[in-house]
Amino acid sequence: MHDKTREERTMGLPGIIGTVIFFLSFLPYIFLIYSAIFGIGTGFFGFYGFYGTLYGLKAVIYSGTMLILIPVLPVCFLYQVLFGVIYLRVRPKKIRIPAAICACVFAALIVIPCLVYKGREIVYSKEEDPEVRRFLEDKYGEQFAAEARIVLFSMENGEYRVYTPVLPDGEYFVVDRDVNTNEFNDHNDLIHEFACSNIGFTDDLDTYLDEKYGLPGNAHIHAECMSIDFGDFRNGDDHSGLLTNADYWISSIRLEPSIIDQESLKDITLDIWETYVPEFGDHMGEYITLYIYDGEEIIADIQIMQASFVDNGVPAGYIDAYENRAGLYGIEDEIFVLE
Repeated sequence: MHDKTREERTMGLPGIIGTVIFFLSFLPYIFLIYSAIFGIGTGFFGFYGFYGTLYGLKAVIYSGTMLILIPVLPVCFLYQVLFGVIYLRVRPKKIRIPAAICACVFAALIVIPCLVYKGREIVYSKEEDPEVRRFLEDKYGEQFAAEARIVLFSMENGEYRVYTPVLPDGEYFVVDRDVNTNEFNDHNDLIHEFACSNIGFTDDLDTYLDEKYGLPGNAHIHAECMSIDFGDFRNGDDHSGLLTNADYWISSIRLEPSIIDQESLKDITLDIWETYVPEFGDHMGEYITLYIYDGEEIIADIQIMQASFVDNGVPAGYIDAYENRAGLYGIEDEIFVLE
């Protein structure tokens, strides 16, 4: 009897206005639906370190968070709950049922695109994960690739987050599909993360290369590690055993010569060219930079170019004397052939 009386209550003008507002309060959910289907850019805020376009559940979470911060969503949701509990539940079924249907439809329209997108991600992962693992094996070794946990983060960007026991728990590095080569690449992100958690690794690699190539005590290589076969290395192990497994790129040499003048710099350049550059082989590019120091003060840098833009592409050296010190040491800019 109570339920029948409740259902027979009529609506006045305030009730009609309130009901119209109730239905309008669902409009923000259209934005969530749009975001799930067509995506939303992360703008300046990012999404767990990701900057780009999000889709599916991630897009709903991101756009929902924005509407909470404004705060549109909390106000609409609170109105829907209060209006539904206090007012609609004591109105006729012809009002309650459309309201319930409206809520269910919007919920379904949000959930369904998320589920569809998740299904697409699962299919994409099954197709692309093996290629990512092959990349990891080629660059970091078979055991590393087998133990890595690969998590798809952005299907549109081909971006994966890779978790490995080489890094501290919870840390990861990013592998994505390079837009230029259309192949997966980590852009040396793992090496950077590894160096940050293994303080001294970069310096130890440089020292190891100084000894490997037999550089004199006043010369020190600076190299960038490009890949490592990690084997059974775990975070916290001594990294010194990895130095011999590292592939590297020699970019420069720091020198502190006892005599600094124009002729001595040319002699030093020629000596590096004849003695060490052939030994570096594929571990350096078309040029290498020599940084000339007097104590802690840099005086000049010298480019050794294996194929210069002068004299029909023959090897050459280029002294770039720093203006504030050039006059004191009697040096100047000069390009000279290495012969």
